[in-house]
Amino acid sequence: MREDATLVLDLRGPGGAEARVTYGTSDARYASVLAHLRGLVPGESKPVPRWPDPWDEGRVERAAHGVARAKGWAEGTYRIMILGTTKEGDAHVSLVRDEPDRPSPHAFTKSTRAIFPSCIV
Repeated sequence: MREDATLVLDLRGPGGAEARVTYGTSDARYASVLAHLRGLVPGESKPVPRWPDPWDEGRVERAAHGVARAKGWAEGTYRIMILGTTKEGDAHVSLVRDEPDRPSPHAFTKSTRAIFPSCIV
């Protein structure tokens, strides 16, 4: 937080993406961002906690299981990895299929990436 109480967030994302976002005290989002940071005093600096994703994890997992079933993948032979949110706010998911005939650590080799816009809360 700057001495004038302006919030300056240096954010880092997947793939090395970086952004600096500034919130002045008159910004409509200032109070909610300050609450998310669990308060700050002028001159203080701290890590920014991750914001929760705007989707229902259960719905995302059910949709991912549906995609796996449509591919003919038996439950238990794949992993669901919820990677985060796209810039449009959709859930970004990767399904990784277990190939038991391949030795570890290469057991999980086939991957399908999917976006589930219907899972937004």
